[in-house]
Amino acid sequence: MALVRTVLKTEISTSNGFTTTSFTPSNNSLLVVFFGGVVQGASAHASSDISDGSLEWSKQYGIDRQNTEGWACWLTCWTAEVTTGSSMTITGTVSGTQDSVAIMVVEYTGYNTTTPLGAYINTYRDDADGSWTTNLSASPAEDSDVLAAVVADNWDTNDAIQYGTGWS
Repeated sequence: MALVRTVLKTEISTSNGFTTTSFTPSNNSLLVVFFGGVVQGASAHASSDISDGSLEWSKQYGIDRQNTEGWACWLTCWTAEVTTGSSMTITGTVSGTQDSVAIMVVEYTGYNTTTPLGAYINTYRDDADGSWTTNLSASPAEDSDVLAAVVADNWDTNDAIQYGTGWS
C-alpha cells in the first residue's frame, strides 16, 4: 500500500487551548499532530498536552524557546495509531497565558507500522534574519514523506517564512 498523507485540520485560537472541530480519521491510520503557539512577555509555556478520549498519544518531541525580544515560541509533535476510525475531536491544552495557539492534524495511511517516524528536526534559531539551514536526524527512506511544522514570532515584521527548494 502506498504512503498517503492527508491534512485533516489546521486551526488557530487565541485562547490557552481549544478543541478542534470534528473529523473522522481512516481505519489503520497514523495521526501526527503539531501543537504550538506564541506568547509575549513570558518564559514560554510550562506544559502542553493533547487528548481525544480514546487514542493513546505519544509525544515525539517538543521545543520551547524565548528570544531576546520577549517573545516565546513552543511546538510539540504527537502521534497516535488509529485502528478503527470514528468521529472525533482533539483538545489541546497549555499552561500559562498564550497569545495564540495552533494545531495541525495530519493522517497517514500505508505507513510503516514498525517504524512510523524515521527522522526528525528538533531545533530552533533565535533572532534570525536571512536564510537558515538545518538537517534531518537521518536520511529519509525512499518511500517516506517529510513533514515539517514551524512556529515563529514575526509579529513585529511583515516577513513571511519562505520555504527552500523541494518543499511545497
